[in-house]
Amino acid sequence: MIKTQDEIECQKIATMITKAGFQAFLDHLKPGAKECELLAVAWQKFTELGSEWSQCANIVCSGPYTAPYRRFTSDRAIREGDMVIVDIGACFNGYWGDFTRTYVAGMFGLPKNRSSCIRRVTTPCSMPAPRRRCGRRTGTSANT
Repeated sequence: MIKTQDEIECQKIATMITKAGFQAFLDHLKPGAKECELLAVAWQKFTELGSEWSQCANIVCSGPYTAPYRRFTSDRAIREGDMVIVDIGACFNGYWGDFTRTYVAGMFGLPKNRSSCIRRVTTPCSMPAPRRRCGRRTGTSANT
C-alpha cells in the first residue's frame, strides 16, 4: 500500500507530537517524581499540540515494576538509580506515534562497574549463533 502525501504528513505530525510529549517527560524525569505525574506531563503536551487521543496504554513504570514489565502506571515515586520504562504515543487525525525507551533515573552516565556488568550481559547477545546442520536425524546430534 502506498501512502498519499497527506497521509505521510499526518504520520509525521503524530510522530512530532509524540516526540514533544516524550521530551516533556524527559524534562521532568528525576528521582522523587511519580510515574503518573510523568505520564500526565507527556499527555498534557500531546493535548496542547492537537493529539486527539493517546495510544491504548501509555506506560511509565519504574524500579521493581520494570521486570517483569508491568504495563501499568502507578503513583510510585521514582528513586535514584531506578530503571524507568516509558511507552507513549499520540494520535493525530487517526495516525499514531509511538516511542518506547528505558532510562536510569538520576544517572547521567553509568558508573564503571555497572557499565562493565551491562557489557558482560549484552555481549553474548550480539555474538553470531553457531552454524547448525538441519535434518531429521533422531538420536544423534545434528551439529556435525
